[in-house]
Amino acid sequence: MPQQAFSLRDTTGAFETVFPSVAQRHDAAILGLRERFERGDPLIVLTADGALETNHVVCRLAQGLGPDVTVVRLTRPYKDAADGMAAITRSLGFDPAELSVSDLQSVFRLFLDYQGSHNQRTLLAVEHAAQQSHWLLDIIRHLVETAETEKHGLTVLLTTRPARYAQLQAEGPIAAVAERAGQPLSLPPFTPTETTEFVRQRVRAAGAADISQLFEFDAISRLHEISDGVPDEVAAICCRCLQNANLAETGRITEAAITRAASEIRAENQDFRTSLDETINEPRGLSITGHRLVIRLNDRWVRELLLDKGSVMLGRSDSCDISLPGHTVSRRHALISTGETGHVLRDLASRNGTFVGDQRVRETVLKPDDVIRIGDFLIEYESIAG
Repeated sequence: MPQQAFSLRDTTGAFETVFPSVAQRHDAAILGLRERFERGDPLIVLTADGALETNHVVCRLAQGLGPDVTVVRLTRPYKDAADGMAAITRSLGFDPAELSVSDLQSVFRLFLDYQGSHNQRTLLAVEHAAQQSHWLLDIIRHLVETAETEKHGLTVLLTTRPARYAQLQAEGPIAAVAERAGQPLSLPPFTPTETTEFVRQRVRAAGAADISQLFEFDAISRLHEISDGVPDEVAAICCRCLQNANLAETGRITEAAITRAASEIRAENQDFRTSLDETINEPRGLSITGHRLVIRLNDRWVRELLLDKGSVMLGRSDSCDISLPGHTVSRRHALISTGETGHVLRDLASRNGTFVGDQRVRETVLKPDDVIRIGDFLIEYESIAG
């Protein structure tokens, strides 16, 4: 049986906890998660309004567990139980091809039984829990309900936003077992001081000696106010302001510049849709045929690109056709080119790899609805009907 299911990587994207107050908060959350895991709690819940922090904490938690613990992470929403269970069994080293949901569940249960009989543990981390299909959540509910009686050593960790978890408790399949999780562990938003310190670190990374060189004092207060202190929002607005200021070669960033940057980001989120988020409206009527890429970053930034050229380069560099800013993305990370069999995705010897679903790939022919993962970016390959 495989002993480690997931090659753990730092998936914190643009956000790094480099100042003490936030690092201490993360350490406290990880300690609380470990205590509940070691106690054998079948269900643990971690809530936060930003996804980057929860990704960071889950990754650090998993990295700190011993070799007798198998970690399985579901890092994106899955459209149904078959899709989710296939991802679980694939990450364990099994081939889910042509297996029914019942068969996939049986494979996973056999694996859990094996783990339990050898005094080994399994951590199933389900991120974006409120966006998962109810079928998949119902399977998780059943596993949690049987964990105490069958002693198979499974702990399920759910991560979601506080408001979304309240919805799960009220109406979802997890409601039946939510009381087993006790009080959720939470990561609160930034304080005004933490927002200022984050911006200070960003300014230093941009090459300025002091924050006052780039930001007016009231602009930092406006940034905290407009972002509600959510780390994802703080990082996105701060980076957009720095980009806008560099392009315009303006003086210090003002309150108005903060407001404008936030409006630009939110407009981008509203203007495009992705089928990974079922709450967004159906696609706009398009009069063209072919394929397109729909790009998303932590539910915060979305764009789309029509594949109307011979090849498309993806990477961190601004010279790429699709620029994916993030320290887990290589400068020239992957290439999508048109071949005789269709669009071919090639990894360009990137440091952190290119994934289709949960499978790391070097080269593969893309199929409609394939989801490419590069760093923290999800890129869906879609067919467009005429």
